[in-house]
Amino acid sequence: MFAGLIAVIVTLTMIIAGPATVASWFGAGKASSQPSVPGGSAATEKSEDEDSATQENVQPEPLKPGPCLPGKLAVEAVTDAEEYGPDAYPELSLRVTNHSEVACDADLGTATMVFEIKSGEELYWKSTDCQAESSKNLVRMEPGQTLETDVVVWDRTRSAPDTCDDERDKVPAAGSSYHLIVEIAETRSQNTRQFLLY
Repeated sequence: MFAGLIAVIVTLTMIIAGPATVASWFGAGKASSQPSVPGGSAATEKSEDEDSATQENVQPEPLKPGPCLPGKLAVEAVTDAEEYGPDAYPELSLRVTNHSEVACDADLGTATMVFEIKSGEELYWKSTDCQAESSKNLVRMEPGQTLETDVVVWDRTRSAPDTCDDERDKVPAAGSSYHLIVEIAETRSQNTRQFLLY
């Protein structure tokens, strides 16, 4: 009779509270709250989330410096004045700028350096015509960095490889216009630097 009474109570409780509630009293219903998805999709989604998180934490490797490729450098001709009197000698130099987004290595030695002075289409003077010796100078240039060479003084004479040991002729003055063109690290200046000789 006592057992029958318990059965009646359990039956009434299941009707009122529901089978799930009764089952939870006896330790059932303690399974993972993760809904069961056929085919193991839940596990797959978790793995994809972990992969995404891993990818977000991986930082790209910085670009390594290399040679300054053509088009990465810009070269500018520089003079110390725009006009020179009869006794003044032009001081020539050049500026080179790394316009790339990474550091690069360029040979900025005299072996790659050229200064030319023209008037119209005529070449009057070239620094390599009588250059006694040349040297290499590998320089690492940071992104956006600009460097300027030492000064080269022009003695206002014509040059040619066969006149190095002779007294050379003076170039025309009296307001004559000249243009400086420069080159370094196989990069030539796109614009010239104009100046006047008196």
